[in-house]
Amino acid sequence: MVLHAQKGSDISALLKNAGFPFLCGGTGSCGKCRIRVLSGEVSITDADRTFFSEEELKAGMRLACMAGTAGSDLEIEYELPDEDIYIPESSDRSPDSCPAGDSSDAERKTDIIDTGSAAFDIAIDIGTTTIAAAAVDKHSGRIIAVRTGINHQRSFGADVISRIVASNLGSGPKMRDAVITDINALIEAIMTEHALTAAGLGRIVIAGNTTMQHIFAGYSCEGLGTAPFTPVSTALTDTPSGLLLPGISAFVGADIVAGIYSCGFGDDLSLLIDLGTNGELALGTKDRILVASTAAGPAFEGGNISCGTAGIPGAICDVTLCDEDGKEPIVLKLIGGAEKPVGICGTGVIALIAELIKQGLVDETGLLDERLHGRIRLSADGKVTFTQKDIRELQLASAAVRGGIETLLEEYGAAAGDIKHVFIAGGFGTELDPDKAVTIGLLPEELSDKCESVGNSSLSGAVKYASDPAGAEALDNIVKVSREIILADSEAFKAHFMEHMNFDHL
Repeated sequence: MVLHAQKGSDISALLKNAGFPFLCGGTGSCGKCRIRVLSGEVSITDADRTFFSEEELKAGMRLACMAGTAGSDLEIEYELPDEDIYIPESSDRSPDSCPAGDSSDAERKTDIIDTGSAAFDIAIDIGTTTIAAAAVDKHSGRIIAVRTGINHQRSFGADVISRIVASNLGSGPKMRDAVITDINALIEAIMTEHALTAAGLGRIVIAGNTTMQHIFAGYSCEGLGTAPFTPVSTALTDTPSGLLLPGISAFVGADIVAGIYSCGFGDDLSLLIDLGTNGELALGTKDRILVASTAAGPAFEGGNISCGTAGIPGAICDVTLCDEDGKEPIVLKLIGGAEKPVGICGTGVIALIAELIKQGLVDETGLLDERLHGRIRLSADGKVTFTQKDIRELQLASAAVRGGIETLLEEYGAAAGDIKHVFIAGGFGTELDPDKAVTIGLLPEELSDKCESVGNSSLSGAVKYASDPAGAEALDNIVKVSREIILADSEAFKAHFMEHMNFDHL
């Protein structure tokens, strides 16, 4: 696609308005917002030199977020990322195995053509990266349809911190409009495709992390960005646009409460791990639950990885190294049966590093074997690669999650072996190999045979609530028996985080 910019115009703003994502919030730190200047001149910044070679700079390659004001009339070439999100076959799945989804909102639509009379509710999960919507039969609780898409708030940053900053700088209404537009589009698509009518629409049930729900509801995010991190509200709230499920704190939101509710914590000790753009953990039983949020970053969803991508068709989701010298061959598994890779998603990153560890091609500190020269080619054309920096990103994310698990166990007075059920939530979990997660140190070895992928547990909880007369009471009980552990204030977490940064656990 080509953007024409007049002299004096804000290049970044024009691209953002066109839907171009600024995943790091416009700080020039991720290198993903790549554009090419076809005509005119855009100054080269230090950030540009970090991510582009001299040849690429001469060819007009720049970072969009660093482009600034156009000094002359410009023609800029850019490409919007593929917005198709991979959905595993799920037509016969139960609500607790719905795949993770993509952007949408909850303003009720009244302009749908009347083509049927089915009575249904809509369940929504507003994820930081993706949004999912499900139509649910009011009487049976059966899922009629699931639709997913990208959360277009990503133009304001890839993570919740970027969104909070953007909201506090005045972009809250724009982000709310974006998510409402997204949700409406998903609802309309479901209703049109399945002959559902506005007359049959009951309530809209919404789960999401606390920041996503604040932006959706139009709440101020001021309290979410600074200590003592006080939300406007985490209560079960019926808004004109939909029913917001309750959360626990600024960092443990309704998505985790909905996930616990969906998984059904009982008498046995259970662990819920939600590895989305942020990492949330819940450990406990129906009577006592410890929850925590860990700053894992977006690596598990392909963020901050040089050739990282979400779980879209063509993403590398599994890797096998077939020999011991790291040369050839490398066997790749691609989502959707694609012929060539477009990037590598979180499970692919874990699989690749696990293989490197097994083959002795990475040492205990995470340093790649010198024969690989700091980079692994994953595509024949050399466009998809994996670098030393990517390993460091995964080490940080993995150590944050593992450190959180160990800290919760310590606080609970339990050992990993005491856990009976491990629920892995998020689109990431559907392809995760527990043995490879153990190999890289993400999970304790005792948990490898106890893992169950539950897909989008936040959406599943919203689906369950839609047809559960006792849903409000159940959610209220989860909130009451839950206690948050602030990992940032925990010396135990800091020690566990450092302990699991390296691969010396093997």
